[in-house]
Amino acid sequence: DLEGQVDTLQKQIDAKEQEEKDAAKAEKDSKDAFGIIKTNIPKTAYKTLCEEAANAVEAGQYEKAIDICNVALQIQEGDDAYYYLAKAYLGNQDEQKAKAAYISIKENYPDSSHIDEVNEYLSE
Repeated sequence: DLEGQVDTLQKQIDAKEQEEKDAAKAEKDSKDAFGIIKTNIPKTAYKTLCEEAANAVEAGQYEKAIDICNVALQIQEGDDAYYYLAKAYLGNQDEQKAKAAYISIKENYPDSSHIDEVNEYLSE
């Protein structure tokens, strides 16, 4: 009878240990997933905001583009946000702020896809 109780208790202990292992694995998996999301959301948001800024510049909505670029730059620094910010400032006839945005690209993103246009503007 005691051996039966010992077997039953051992099975309960084994089951509890397995539950704890499963819970630890689930927690690790959740943390890993959260890490992926935490890493990718800012990148995705930045890219989306830059696309919206480009659309706003193209539509002549310069104030809107400036606001969007400033939000994008709060999420993540990047050459695209500075580029569309400069374009929006040019559209608003604010040469000084446009030049500052272009200089930010030249100094911080020398490999930018916009660098030729930046250099051309700054050489004028």
